[in-house]
Amino acid sequence: AGPWENRDLSLEYFNLDFLGQYTVKHAFINGINIDRCYRGSPPDHVQVVMMTPPGGSKTPGIVVTGGGRPPRPVSERAAFIGSQYSNTSNKYQPDGTVLRNPDGTPQKQVVKWWRFNPLCSAEFAGGNDIHFSIRSAASESIDSHIKDMVAHLSGPDRDYKDSHFLDAPRTETRWGNTWTWYRAYMPTPVGDGVEMWMTPIGDTGYYITVYLNFIEAARQKNTEDYQR
Repeated sequence: AGPWENRDLSLEYFNLDFLGQYTVKHAFINGINIDRCYRGSPPDHVQVVMMTPPGGSKTPGIVVTGGGRPPRPVSERAAFIGSQYSNTSNKYQPDGTVLRNPDGTPQKQVVKWWRFNPLCSAEFAGGNDIHFSIRSAASESIDSHIKDMVAHLSGPDRDYKDSHFLDAPRTETRWGNTWTWYRAYMPTPVGDGVEMWMTPIGDTGYYITVYLNFIEAARQKNTEDYQR
C-alpha cells in the first residue's frame, strides 16, 4: 500500500547536525512510494555541512555514506538556497480591465518568486501532500515570504483573484519554538488549501518550513483522508 491508499504509514525520526551549530530533530512519514528523507545518510546523524563546489559559491550539503566510498558531502543547493523565477504579466484595474499606457499598450508588471526543493515530501489520496524544507533567509526570509503572500492574496490588485487567506499570517510559540504560519484558499494542481509553518534555526540564517496541501472542503468536514 502506498500513500495513495493511506495504509501502512509510519513515522521515521531524524536527527540533523545543522552546520555544527544546532541539532534539528524531526519526524517524517514513512511508507511505500514515499521517498526517504536524506537518502544515503544515517537517520540518527544527518550531517549538514558547508561546502564549496568547484566553480561555485559556498552552499549547504548533506554528508552521504555507502557505495564503498568514504563519507562525502553532496550539494543540496536547490533545497537550501533555491532558485528565483520571474514572470511578466499585464497590470489590471479592480474591475478586471487591463491598465494601459498613454499610447494604448498594456502596462506590465514583473512577478518574482523563489522555489526551493523539499528535503522530504509525500503525496496522499484526496488531494493532500506535505513537504519539509530548510531554506536560506538570504534567498527569501520568513518576513519577505509573508509580505509576498499578502501581496498575492490581498487587495484589489492581488495576483491570485480567486484566492484568499483562511487564517491570516501570525506568529506564536508552539512546541517550544516560535512559528509563523498561515492557511490560504489557493487552487493548486494538488488541492485548493495551503498551509505553511516556518521557524528559524537559531541565528544560522536558515529556517524550517512545513508545507501542507489539501482540499479545503475536506478539512472543514474533517474527512478521513484529511485526518490522515
